[in-house]
Amino acid sequence: MRISARKKPACRKNRRSGWRVRSFGRATEGKAVRVLEAELEQTRAQLEETRTGHLRLMADMDNLRKRVGRDMDNARKFALEGFSTDLLTVADNATRALAAIEASAGGGGERNPVVKSLIEGVAMIQGTLDRTLKKHGIVRIEALGKPFDPHLHQALAQVEDPSVPPGTVVLEIQAGYTLNDRLLRPTLVNVAKS
Repeated sequence: MRISARKKPACRKNRRSGWRVRSFGRATEGKAVRVLEAELEQTRAQLEETRTGHLRLMADMDNLRKRVGRDMDNARKFALEGFSTDLLTVADNATRALAAIEASAGGGGERNPVVKSLIEGVAMIQGTLDRTLKKHGIVRIEALGKPFDPHLHQALAQVEDPSVPPGTVVLEIQAGYTLNDRLLRPTLVNVAKS
């Protein structure tokens, strides 16, 4: 029996890369190609999965950036909502004070310089307060003579008034306000009934 020496695979030089490539025979080369193709497919799938994950992450970050921007805008617009609501009480009291002074003077305010000065002073305070509120986005809701709007008005009573159509605001009891087009306080009103 003759024992043959095992041959080493022949090496050949690759023309493009200059590397030496061993030749293992056609059967082994076919297996190697299939293994490499499978690895290539697996790598392509991983790459596609990574690319998809990256796109999702980019979309999530963009959505987060937009949401944070909206939240910051809302925080800026409505940060003073509680303070504004408290300040409306001051505006109501200034209006009541002016009405009380005018009612108690009973037309004698023009003759009495002290009462006239008091009326002018309270009116100036009220005007300054109204301008300041408007400057900061707080706008008074005009309700008298307009149709009742449940989004802006709160009806306290219905009264009979044949001079206006049903559903019209006939009396404004307390002024309502909006802050940057958002309802801060509804107007308390009486509405004409049919």
